[in-house]
Amino acid sequence: MNRYTYNERRRTLAGGLLEALILLKLAGCKAVYVDGSFVASKAIPGDFDACWELDGVNLEVLDPVFLRFEAGAASLTERFSGQLFPVLASSILRSEDFFDFFSRDRQTRKPKGIISVNLESLP
Repeated sequence: MNRYTYNERRRTLAGGLLEALILLKLAGCKAVYVDGSFVASKAIPGDFDACWELDGVNLEVLDPVFLRFEAGAASLTERFSGQLFPVLASSILRSEDFFDFFSRDRQTRKPKGIISVNLESLP
């Protein structure tokens, strides 16, 4: 984790991401995929982008903030310092789901790496 938390901004983002991961795990989510400048080499990333698996999630337990997407998911960014979308939701102006969207370079559309987080491994 030190690779992603080597300065104050990155620690802030990691804290928000960890809070979100814990809440998703409590609702039964098993996996989250993280992308964006936070997982790249950018020293001061603006935020993180992530998508989460719906399988096993109890929507009655899930914090409602994870299902609010108005104003570009501003409520997610305000609370967690990043955006988290259900994997199967369609990305903006595209027919692909968020996993496919995050797995490809925005300019070239070539495949790229993303980080997979197994929530079952969290304490």
